[in-house]
Amino acid sequence: HPASDRYHQAVIPLGGGIAIFTTLMLFILAAAVAIKLVLVPGRFAWLAERANIDPADFLGKLNQLVFLLLGVLGLFALGLWDDIKHLGPLVKLGVQFAVAMMAAAFADIRVEFFIESRIITSALSAFWIVLIINAFNFLDNMDGLSAGIAVIASSILFTAAAISGQVFVGGLALVFVGTLLGFLVFNFPPAKIFMGDAGSLVVGFFVAMLTLRTTYYQEAQSGQWYPVLMPLVVMA
Repeated sequence: HPASDRYHQAVIPLGGGIAIFTTLMLFILAAAVAIKLVLVPGRFAWLAERANIDPADFLGKLNQLVFLLLGVLGLFALGLWDDIKHLGPLVKLGVQFAVAMMAAAFADIRVEFFIESRIITSALSAFWIVLIINAFNFLDNMDGLSAGIAVIASSILFTAAAISGQVFVGGLALVFVGTLLGFLVFNFPPAKIFMGDAGSLVVGFFVAMLTLRTTYYQEAQSGQWYPVLMPLVVMA
């Protein structure tokens, strides 16, 4: 419904978040099953070798993927409930921090360079995740704004992941960008559908995850500006 902080004057459905969540979950689960079937038997070893994929390392990341999907599910449920019942800020922040800590501790969605303490990196990363989640939630007040910025940032992160040979992170970024582009078709002005909190919380979480899991620093590039400037470019 129209509100003081939104410029639209008509009633617009909030079902975009359901579409974003469902598409992400289906594609990621399908990819995980395909990877399990292809890499475990070793029938397509040539494909893994050509794509510079270490099967053992890739399969190990599937365990992290479980906690990533649990985080997406938790935030989607929180956002959907907030769209229906309008929850208070303390409840939303509490759930967001719980999901962020789980992601940092169990899915390794955390900064890993330059700081050795896992506790410190997990805490800092959790704050970062919650910050980005709410940033995209606040951005979701104009047609195409939140999803559009997420597409731009994630496309840059995909490029960074591709440069550093991160097939797993790059694949997640591609799925995410494709999902948002499908939503943007209906969210461009004049919007026919909004993502609601069910979508904006998931979008913010996914962008935060990509910023933390993408590698900007490499030993061979330690004397270049790339690892310093890339995070700044993404956040700009």
